[in-house]
Amino acid sequence: MKRKTLLLPFIIYNSNIKYFFRIMRISLFLLFVCVFQLMAEEADAQNAEIKLSQNSMTIKQLVKEIEAQTDYLVVFRDQDVDVNKTVSFRKKSARVSDYLEQVAESTGIGYRFENNYITLVQKDQSIAQNKKRIFGKIVDSMGQPIIGANIVEKGTTNGTTSDIEGNFSLSVSSKAILEVRYIGYAPREVVVGNEQHFKLLLKEDMEILYEVVVIGYGSMTKKELTSAISHVSSKDFLSISNVDPSMMIQGKVAGVSVTNTGMGDPNNQANIQIRGISSRAAGLGPLIVIDGIPGGNLTNINPNDIESMDILKDGAASAIYGTRGSNGVVLITTKKGARDGQLHASYVGTVSANFMIHDLDPLNAEEFRKYRVPNNQGVDQGANTNWLDEITRTGLAHQHTVTLSGGNSRSNYRATIDFKDATGVDIRSDRKEYGARFSLNHTTKSGLLNFSANISPRFVYRNNSDWSVFRAALEANPTTPVFDPNIPGQYSNFNGQAAGMNPVELLKLDQSGGETKLLDWDATVKLNLLPLLAKEGTSVHSLNTQVTLAQQQNDNFNFWFRPAISTMAQNSGRSGEASRDYGKSRQESLEWLVNYTMEKNQHHLKLMGGYSYQYFQNSGMSASNKDFPSDILSYNNLAQGEWAKEEGRNEMGSYKNDSKLIAFFGRINYDYKGRYLFTASYRYEGSSKFGKNNKWGSFPAVSAGWRMSEENFMKDATWINELKIRGDFGVTGNQNFDSYKSLATMQGFGSYYHEGSYFTVWGPAKNPNYNLKWEKGVNWNIGVGFSMFDNIFSGSLNYYNRKQQDLLGDYNVSVPPYLFASTFVNVGTMRNTGFELDLNVQAVKTKDFSYNIGFVGATNNNKFLHFSNNEFTGQAFQDVCNMESPGNPGTLQRMQEGERLGNYFTWSYAGIDENGNWLVWNKDNTEKISINEATTEDKRVTGNGLPKFTASLSNTFSYKILGERIASDAPIRLKFTFAEVPSELNTPFDPYPGGLSRAWLQDEIITLMTVPIEASIPRRLSFRYLKIDVLGASSFDFAFDKMSFTAQSAVEMIEMDLATTTDPLIKKINEVGLYTLKECMQTVYEDGPKRDRRLWIGDLYLEALANAYSYKKHDLTKRCLYLLAALSNDEGLLHATVFEEPYPHPQYGQYCLDYALIYNVALLEYVKVTGDKETAEDLWPVVVRQIEMALRQYSPDWIYDMQKPPIYWLVFDWKDNYDRQASMQGLTIWALNKSYELAQLIGKDKEVKEWSLLASKMKKAARRQFYDQKQGVIVSGPSKQVSYLSQAWMILSETLNAKEGVRAMKKTMSMSESCYPGCPYAYHYIMEALLKCGMDNEAKKLLMDYWGGMVKKGADTFWEVYDPNNDKLSPYGFYPMNSYCHAWSCTPVYFINKYPEVFQ
Repeated sequence: MKRKTLLLPFIIYNSNIKYFFRIMRISLFLLFVCVFQLMAEEADAQNAEIKLSQNSMTIKQLVKEIEAQTDYLVVFRDQDVDVNKTVSFRKKSARVSDYLEQVAESTGIGYRFENNYITLVQKDQSIAQNKKRIFGKIVDSMGQPIIGANIVEKGTTNGTTSDIEGNFSLSVSSKAILEVRYIGYAPREVVVGNEQHFKLLLKEDMEILYEVVVIGYGSMTKKELTSAISHVSSKDFLSISNVDPSMMIQGKVAGVSVTNTGMGDPNNQANIQIRGISSRAAGLGPLIVIDGIPGGNLTNINPNDIESMDILKDGAASAIYGTRGSNGVVLITTKKGARDGQLHASYVGTVSANFMIHDLDPLNAEEFRKYRVPNNQGVDQGANTNWLDEITRTGLAHQHTVTLSGGNSRSNYRATIDFKDATGVDIRSDRKEYGARFSLNHTTKSGLLNFSANISPRFVYRNNSDWSVFRAALEANPTTPVFDPNIPGQYSNFNGQAAGMNPVELLKLDQSGGETKLLDWDATVKLNLLPLLAKEGTSVHSLNTQVTLAQQQNDNFNFWFRPAISTMAQNSGRSGEASRDYGKSRQESLEWLVNYTMEKNQHHLKLMGGYSYQYFQNSGMSASNKDFPSDILSYNNLAQGEWAKEEGRNEMGSYKNDSKLIAFFGRINYDYKGRYLFTASYRYEGSSKFGKNNKWGSFPAVSAGWRMSEENFMKDATWINELKIRGDFGVTGNQNFDSYKSLATMQGFGSYYHEGSYFTVWGPAKNPNYNLKWEKGVNWNIGVGFSMFDNIFSGSLNYYNRKQQDLLGDYNVSVPPYLFASTFVNVGTMRNTGFELDLNVQAVKTKDFSYNIGFVGATNNNKFLHFSNNEFTGQAFQDVCNMESPGNPGTLQRMQEGERLGNYFTWSYAGIDENGNWLVWNKDNTEKISINEATTEDKRVTGNGLPKFTASLSNTFSYKILGERIASDAPIRLKFTFAEVPSELNTPFDPYPGGLSRAWLQDEIITLMTVPIEASIPRRLSFRYLKIDVLGASSFDFAFDKMSFTAQSAVEMIEMDLATTTDPLIKKINEVGLYTLKECMQTVYEDGPKRDRRLWIGDLYLEALANAYSYKKHDLTKRCLYLLAALSNDEGLLHATVFEEPYPHPQYGQYCLDYALIYNVALLEYVKVTGDKETAEDLWPVVVRQIEMALRQYSPDWIYDMQKPPIYWLVFDWKDNYDRQASMQGLTIWALNKSYELAQLIGKDKEVKEWSLLASKMKKAARRQFYDQKQGVIVSGPSKQVSYLSQAWMILSETLNAKEGVRAMKKTMSMSESCYPGCPYAYHYIMEALLKCGMDNEAKKLLMDYWGGMVKKGADTFWEVYDPNNDKLSPYGFYPMNSYCHAWSCTPVYFINKYPEVFQ
């Protein structure tokens, strides 16, 4: 193997849009190295530059320029400052502070920066304020500058940020203490004192103790947490293209289960469960809070808009949400606008595919006829239908998001627009979404008021799946055709079949879908009182208050229609059925918060108090009808149906209900020295859903933590960086049930017939329950968090216990005194306990490379404790979940007191009897009995559907090789598209319409988290052109430093001397052929470097011919012959193709009988060129076996039988309409003659003397069957098709003599209806045939027209597929999948050099 490395210079034309590079190689490894330069604008106005129109101006004019070009307001007293003084400035462009310093030097007027003000004073007053300007640089442990670090004078709002070099400057008091913070680094405090210049080192905080975690109605750093809260930031999200954002945290949080039981259905959403099942009838999902607004809808949020998710798992954390906190809380924080003064624009697109996994393998038609029909268990209806294939497809989904973001520290915005389009794995379901999210934040110049707002509209259009069709497809008779052969256009009627319905008909004819319109908005006004209003703007106290208004609207429309032509409608006696319903829900919120903090003498206190009001309203209506005069209007004119016109029938309904929640809540957080931590919260909440005797509930919580690692006695344990023990207790609630369950409501109580008319009777709807209340969760949790060995190993361990009391459900009651036999009450208790483990290992960390391992695991043990209480007594168990056939197996699960939830309570399977009926074990486990004879007493616990433990392992790599600093403030997401021809770059790959795997297309998406970086693409690529799209980046500019590529081939390029009389086009064809052959000669003769990269027999033969007249690397031919022979199947038949990686193996089941015979000819040509008879003798049994296998496919009259099992794939050409029978007859004769020639070379001719006779018989049969003597052409198949290849193979097999061959080829070429070839592989054999029958001029013309046609279109290697009339012809349904450097197109090298008298 020889390799050559190419280092190519290139130019970036536009760093924000697309890049095009011309690369003059084919089989390349891509290695690219990116060095990025960041250009950031200093956000702090002290360092902001302003431009002056002139070098000399008054102070008053300077003030106007400062206020116009920055966010600062300049204030002064007229009696102190003469603003009419003129000052001369050295530069027309400089920092604000530089100009003010020059003013001070020239006039004696001093200044000081205070919050958002610049105060001009007499210079002596400025000095009296003890203000001075300091300068510094922020660096990390590697000495690299930290960009954007926050430097604040402690106790004030006076601050700045570090620039691109890590530098900063700030005016502070001489007694100031600087607070320096940056995400991912431990904060640092520095006493200013007499120093003026600082170089401050920030240490990375690997435990992210100072990472901000969102909690209920607030936030805190991770080190302050005393309860079980898990934080997942956007950088840790799973990279998915699912429309459901909850899937991004799947496997990321211990104790949190995220499951979607129907990923192939685009309208099915995932379920989130936190710490097990906690309810029977009041909902299991957590409360979703989006940007502080409870009751959020995950449907109305784009995953690309999410900054982080925080999961409140224990009672102490979620108790602040009262009656909605029992199932945990998921807090979602969305991304906000940029604050760097730059406009940011980005695009993110994703594509995904879903495939149905055939876990169940139903009987096919042949098996059904064999096993079911003879036993009278079905009727053979003559078809061969795979019902699962008929109702399924590859589900494709693509999402696109465009984002605009910008602003500064005072005002910023972010706007996203997204589109999603997904199809399900069934042939009906799909989902289209159009959504947007706009956010705005503004702080007044004084900092007193802060305003923020978000609005998010979304429109969803869907066609629903029907999961019952999958069961029907499994049960359907596979001999039933999709359509009724006796009634054109009508689907087969399944009346009387086990399936009960034609699943294809249901999905194709029934219409089921809907539309959803969502609109969420919220607005918050925050008043910052302290320290802003404190004397001199400095205080140990902080006080702010805010009011939030929010509204969420959801309009939902659903429809269903079954036309009269449906056999299901006909079977039920209906001429069409339809329904539609419309629902609307609205949630309105008002929340008021007050926050106070105090820091003094290492005591830290935080107080929060608030009020919450929420109003919920739901309304809707529905209507249905049957028996329509026409199907045209479907569900859009229900009044035309005859069904509802009959008296007494009511096909309409409507509803409206509402509810309110009012709550008062508060929380206190206290810590001393950051070592002893304490949190307590209380929520007092009332709900209109509760009975009048239980309108209000109390939800207290308390938690405490001890950071042992901060104690003096732990100082010697230097291997421990952080050790915290914590414990908590909290009471939560669950009120997820209908609004009026506690009230005495009225409804229609049946119909009464009186004097010829029906009247609806008005009466009670249910039993009222004035004691109805929330489900109560009593939770406690203990945990430990740790970090050790210089933060290399960190994690946490939790044990939790949650007892859910007063479970809601319908219980049987006596009548009287109750009006109804069941009532909705609080009865029952269950418990969940378990451990949660979270581990992180920083396995490797160097300046250039890091490798991190993460593990989360959890156990869950749940138990149903009681079904009864003092007032209501229920039975000790409840059977749920009915099982399907066969027989009547009953329910699947049983909830029973003292047992785990999820237990399977069934009969124990014992096999089947001679008739195929199920057998089960009896109660004593001593006897097998029929399932129909089994009783409930024979059932037992046979398993459990809920996992006892869950675990997830993640591995993260990052690396950097080149560059002096990391300057990017956001990841860079690049898409590389590699192309062999230019048009591939401009052809969208998605949605992918092709037949082969989408993965073969040469595009790669890479996300670079930091720069500079050296990155590589390990995939081998074949390309001439490269396009790079920037899918996402920040505002900084970046450039590629260099790219390097490694070309790979088994041979070096050679130059061949052709005769001086050779046509220049033929010389070029020979050169291109050599390049093509070289690129395909790897460790085997590959069919093409772009795609398959494996050995095919057909490619081997043609490449070996060309190699024999060029590179002469015959050992490669020998290796390929042995490799194919070694991997034949058990019968000795050669596989058409074999792979080398990860170990030599065939593509099992891939047989091409024409290729198997061509193997023999390839071996013959190898022996003739090399004289290596030993190899031929070694492989002779393989040759014999291929002939034997081929002869099995012939009829007694020696005609190839295309329908005789097994039916083999025959290659020959890519043309779909090409009939291969005559060609296969000719190829077999040709292979017999060539194999006999090989036998003669190695002395085996006596063993196979019958081959010559067989070839003669086949020729006679061929002339009788396929030769049209009148026209002088070979015809093939029932349609008597005339094709180029049929003539060629009969010429090569000598079935036609030279004269007949000339006549046949000329006649075929003159017929417009002739089937002409579609690829170079087929044209090779046309060329061979032309030369064999003496048509040299025609062969030369064909070479120059066909292969020369590719050259004239710019080819520097020959293509897999070429049709001069259709440049985009593809056997795969998508031309970018074609290979534009392909093995079987290299044979001009063979022709030009074997027949110099013709071509040179």
